Amino acid sequence: MKKKNILFISVSLVLILLLGIGISYSMWNITTSQDTTNTAYTKCFDVSITSQKNSIDLENTYPISDEKGKKLTPFSFTITNTCDIFASYTVNLESLKNTTLNSKFLKVMLNNEELKLLSDYESTDTVNTGSIESHILAKGSLGSGDSEDYTLRLWIDYDTTLEDLDNETKTFKSKIVVKAQPSTWNPIKEGYTTLHDAILANEYQTTPAIAKTKIANKQEVDLSQTAPVIKWVEKTGSTVSKDYTKPAESVINTYNKDTGTEDKTTQASNLTLNDTKLRLFKTKKFDSSTARYSLVDPVYVDPTTLDFSGNQKYYFQTESIAYNQTTDKLYTSTGGGDITIYQVTGATKTTGTTTWHDVTYDSVTYKLTMVTLTETELETDKSDKGIYQGTDDYGTTYYYRGNVKNNIVQFAGFYWQIVRINGDGSIRLIYDGTEKNATGGEQTIGNSQFNINYNDPAYVGYMYGNQDGTMFDEVHTNATSSTIKTTIDNWYKTNIADKGYDQYVSTAVGFCGDRSLYSSSSGDGVQTDKDTTFGAYARYLASAAQFICPEPARDLYTTVDSSVGNKALTYPVGLITYDEIVFAGIDQRHINKLSWAYSIQHYWTMSPSVFYATKSYAREWNLVKDGYLYIGSSVGGSNGVRPVINLKSDVKISGGTGTANEPFIIDTN
Repeated sequence: MKKKNILFISVSLVLILLLGIGISYSMWNITTSQDTTNTAYTKCFDVSITSQKNSIDLENTYPISDEKGKKLTPFSFTITNTCDIFASYTVNLESLKNTTLNSKFLKVMLNNEELKLLSDYESTDTVNTGSIESHILAKGSLGSGDSEDYTLRLWIDYDTTLEDLDNETKTFKSKIVVKAQPSTWNPIKEGYTTLHDAILANEYQTTPAIAKTKIANKQEVDLSQTAPVIKWVEKTGSTVSKDYTKPAESVINTYNKDTGTEDKTTQASNLTLNDTKLRLFKTKKFDSSTARYSLVDPVYVDPTTLDFSGNQKYYFQTESIAYNQTTDKLYTSTGGGDITIYQVTGATKTTGTTTWHDVTYDSVTYKLTMVTLTETELETDKSDKGIYQGTDDYGTTYYYRGNVKNNIVQFAGFYWQIVRINGDGSIRLIYDGTEKNATGGEQTIGNSQFNINYNDPAYVGYMYGNQDGTMFDEVHTNATSSTIKTTIDNWYKTNIADKGYDQYVSTAVGFCGDRSLYSSSSGDGVQTDKDTTFGAYARYLASAAQFICPEPARDLYTTVDSSVGNKALTYPVGLITYDEIVFAGIDQRHINKLSWAYSIQHYWTMSPSVFYATKSYAREWNLVKDGYLYIGSSVGGSNGVRPVINLKSDVKISGGTGTANEPFIIDTN
């Protein structure tokens, strides 16, 4: 049958908003249509349409496959409740007057949900005069000040034929219709009193069983992309002035081995003339998918000798003189986790002395005037969001991914974000502060080193063994608590256990500090003269992640009450993992500040990355404020601490729908 010559005149998608205004809660009878700014407002409920240029237009279109349809640029819109009352809403797609294309031939993809024909969605009453039919695409509820994002893709089903359409040209015209009304809907009133069931019921305002089916039918996640997927463009930021201090040439002249006069025991003996200069770059490149700049064409120069007013531009990334604990040598460290790129516009210098690792040297300090090179979002596809399912050490886990706004819990006097429902039904939470909508350092219990020591592979561990051992199991046994574990244990004892809240916390579920070795690792996890790379690093290279702990007997940190794991914990508390953040929508290759897991405060995971022999650093994955997973801060550095706990599967709630303004409240009375 012919499929490819079907011509459809047009499909237009605009917005209409139906709302009732007034405290009497009478019939909703006010209609507000989309205006020229692509935003519709009322006094109490606000629907804003983003990416107007991406409105759906199927003029002169043809049937396409689902794979192609899923790649279409989506139409995006945001619903915000500006009332002081709780409200429920439906998102409907209404077929308008003069539509001749049957809805059974139109494929719909809302967010990343199951693909369905429009005709398969629940029917509802039409709003616009002359409209043919209306279908409910989504249902939801919002507390005062809360919002929800949606993305919509439409295409003609690939199996549609000319015979289906009576060999006629067809037209489809539609409007998004959002109906909202005052509501008291919440999981408790629907009979779902446990946090476990409330999470599932709340996702679709249906039963937990139906929610699980819907989750299972969602599109598979693409871990090579962030959630949401963001396209970026270059942007210049603020002008800054920063000092960078380097050794004077006299230091190199004294200790340069080529002169034959140096003392090879000195810590400066590995430095070269390049280490006395700054490394500038003559060319920059920008990747619109990752928001990353890259620099090429390096020159090692005294920047005060350059003309920054000419056509040749110069770029710079932070560098400093650092100390290698193993070799007892100084070296130039670049970046240090800071990926900020600058365009240099001026430079001055002063001479003096500087102390590096207890030794004072002649030095030169360069003061650079620079413009910060940043990025801004061009467009965002927020389809990949909500609850997805995976497999962990206990069964099927249900995890939050993307720009979700309904995973907030209030427990023990603190706010928490739901990471996932574990396979045994318990609920994993990450600390989110003492006030709602906390940001930055307020989302942590403070800063801490991961380990006070860092010059041995042993120190990647949440716990570790004998750093002088000769066998892997000897080095990585769970004998000594890391610095961060001690910090977290003390916090848990004071704020959870001593106040009696531990009765709500599961002791059966563990936390994976994966120390499995990458198959291509040069080091063996014991040597200090070769780089050792660990399991999470291997998954980063493969754009992969997993909830299952590779070596649970050693690396799944549990208490003695658990039936699995290493049973090494005193308290049932840990940290989030590299993999859980990847599943949440953040990775190493891209910038993403929109996932629920993002924070403007650097914070630790408990996933080892690498022992870097050259610099003698044990490194741990951490999330950085720029919006990506950093391949490894030295465990001796200081980052934010966000404890992770697991609530029992039967803990009850006293209210809430999981939003910042209506969090799930754990019933502790």
